[in-house]
Amino acid sequence: MTRHQSAYQILCQVIVSAAWQLPSSDHTEYYQVKAEGPVVDSLAGLLGTYGLQAELYRQFPVFRKTGGQEVLYLHEGGQWSVSQGLGEEQSLRSRLRGSLTPPGDSRWEFWDVEDEEWRTEPSISVLPFRHPEYLSLEYKGDDQVVREVFESEMLEGMYKKQNIVHNTCPYYVKGEKPVRYLFRNAKGHWAVSADLEDKLGIVYQARNMDPVPTEGGEWRVGVVGT
Repeated sequence: MTRHQSAYQILCQVIVSAAWQLPSSDHTEYYQVKAEGPVVDSLAGLLGTYGLQAELYRQFPVFRKTGGQEVLYLHEGGQWSVSQGLGEEQSLRSRLRGSLTPPGDSRWEFWDVEDEEWRTEPSISVLPFRHPEYLSLEYKGDDQVVREVFESEMLEGMYKKQNIVHNTCPYYVKGEKPVRYLFRNAKGHWAVSADLEDKLGIVYQARNMDPVPTEGGEWRVGVVGT
C-alpha cells in the first residue's frame, strides 16, 4: 500500500481559489495536536502546539511546531497533514479533504511505520489553542541563581489572564503584592517583570513565540530589581 493517493485536481483548484488572507486577528494563530492512550508514544514527536508562520504553502497557511521542525499544512492531496517539512511524507493526516481549516476531533489517521499502512485514531484532535484562564508559576530547576531570583523577587504564584493583547498574546497578572506580570516580551520570549513594558524581564524563557511559557523550560535571569 502506498502512502500517497492520487491528487484530486479539481478539488484542489476549488480550495486554492478561496484565497486565504494572512494573517488577521480573526484567524487562529495556534493549533494543538493531541492524542490519548497507547498511541501517544508512537506520535510523541508530532504532538504539541503549532504556531502560524508568515509563509504560505499552495496559498494556505503553514503552522510550525513550537520548539520543533514539524509542520501542519494543507497537503497537495487536499488533506491537512503533519510532516517533517512542507511537501514531505505525511505522518499524520485528516480523513476529510477540502477543509479550509484543520478539522477537529475523530477525523485523523496516522502512518503506522511497522505495518506500513494508515490507521484511523479517534483520540487524535487538532483544535485551536485556547489560552488558559490561569497559569501557576513555580520554579523547579536546579540553577541556584535563578531560584534565588524567583524567591527574592516573589515571582511564584497564580497568574490570571487579562483580556488584553500584548505583543500579539494575552498577558497574565499576579494580583497579590508585589504585582508581577507574566507576558511575552518584544523578542517573543515569555518573561516575568514588575513592568509590562520591560524589554527583557526579571526572568525570561529564551524560546520564541510560544503561546504560553513552556512547562519545564529553562528560565534565565534578565533584569533584577525593577
